Amino acid sequence: MQYCPFNPDNANLNKTKKSRIPIKLPTIHYFQTHMAFLETGKKRGLAGRHWTNFFIGVSLLILLMAIYGQVIGFDYVNFDDNSYIYNNPHVANGLTLNNLFWALTTFDQSNWHPVTWISYLIDMELFGADAGGQHAVNLIFHIANSILLFILLKKMTSQRLASALVAFLFAVHPLHVESVAWISERKDVLSTLFLFLCLYAYHNYIKNPLPYTYVLIFILFALGLMAKPMLVTFPFVLLLLDIWPLERVKFWNNEGDAKAVKRFLVLVFEILPFCLLTALSAQLTFFAQK
Repeated sequence: MQYCPFNPDNANLNKTKKSRIPIKLPTIHYFQTHMAFLETGKKRGLAGRHWTNFFIGVSLLILLMAIYGQVIGFDYVNFDDNSYIYNNPHVANGLTLNNLFWALTTFDQSNWHPVTWISYLIDMELFGADAGGQHAVNLIFHIANSILLFILLKKMTSQRLASALVAFLFAVHPLHVESVAWISERKDVLSTLFLFLCLYAYHNYIKNPLPYTYVLIFILFALGLMAKPMLVTFPFVLLLLDIWPLERVKFWNNEGDAKAVKRFLVLVFEILPFCLLTALSAQLTFFAQK
């Protein structure tokens, strides 16, 4: 007998036929298409943000080359460059085991900054007595610092425009002219590089607190102090960053003052190893200045 949808005897068959209709397929297809569209939009937005960050970095590079590119043609100056570089017998002989040991142990120029001395030794190996190459190294460090500062602030605050403005101000500020155009002030741009690397690693440590990241921060901080003892304020900078913009501790929230103070003390304990390095560097600097 032929199936008729109006026959009451075929009601069950009618229901069976209807239940076989693939009503879910269009819904699944629509969902997949919609999600693919959203994912494409996210990728395009992410790519756009990456291109914006890249443009800001390239702009910093072009701007600094336009301002400071001329230093590559500069010569030595008679203020400290003679005692630091071309009249220094250790530096003039380049990178050797004896000179490396000297760099690690000397208090020459009333400072203990072996990483800075080692950078001069490497310069001599690469450029000889050519002052232009050594000026170029200072410029490269300053460009790297400016771009790294933008990346660091952008990661910490998520404010691209404000981070870019601060980085551009840092890049062109007149106070940096001495550090870039004077070879003997290499220790300033070199220690700043280690400072920014420390802060970048510290931000990563907060997001994912792994022991080796903490060790990396400790090593970078030690190298920064060995470039210039000016980094002794680093532990206190970490405390300020923990309050803002990282907001690891809040004295103004609703958790209560006692809980906020307890969390703050935990952070203080966390930076104690850096404070020990600061004390050691201060002691060495005191002996070097005597």
